[in-house]
Amino acid sequence: MNNHYIVNFRHKRLAQAMLIGCCLLALPAVLCASNKPQAFPLRVQIKSKQGHTSLSQGLSNGSIGTGRGNLFENSSGQGFDYSYSCGEPIKTTPGYETYMARWRKRDQVLTLLVPELGKENKYWTCDLKVQMRPYFYGADYREVPREEIKTWMEKHNYDPEHGKNMPTGIKRNDPGDKDE
Repeated sequence: MNNHYIVNFRHKRLAQAMLIGCCLLALPAVLCASNKPQAFPLRVQIKSKQGHTSLSQGLSNGSIGTGRGNLFENSSGQGFDYSYSCGEPIKTTPGYETYMARWRKRDQVLTLLVPELGKENKYWTCDLKVQMRPYFYGADYREVPREEIKTWMEKHNYDPEHGKNMPTGIKRNDPGDKDE
């Protein structure tokens, strides 16, 4: 056997080992990027959205926009302003509906898990660049102190982050409304 063959064989084995190593290192990132609902523990309420969808030859080239929303995390609510650029437009959430979400970059980027219309258990994701606010957006975008919304959530047993999706004992339709 000549030395040239041995060197090439060693390089080939090293390249194979490096490729396998890179694949194994990338596996956790791929698993973390899954679109499974259990990987999105937070809840987001989209209060307002202004944006548009770009079309080319009748097909969507994506949607961009800005708006206001609320994040439900640690059994409390906090408002945020956001911008987004996604393949599809996001919609506001009526009533007490929320999107599932997770932090991509804490206090800067939230990833929403958006259900595909008409397709059960199918989702797509959209990143929101957020600027967190020291208050919660209530009815008519009223700035509600975070302590007040936490008290309201406790009083009405409302915590969408933990499966309590409908408040109890209220007469109006929006978190942050004054009780009647």
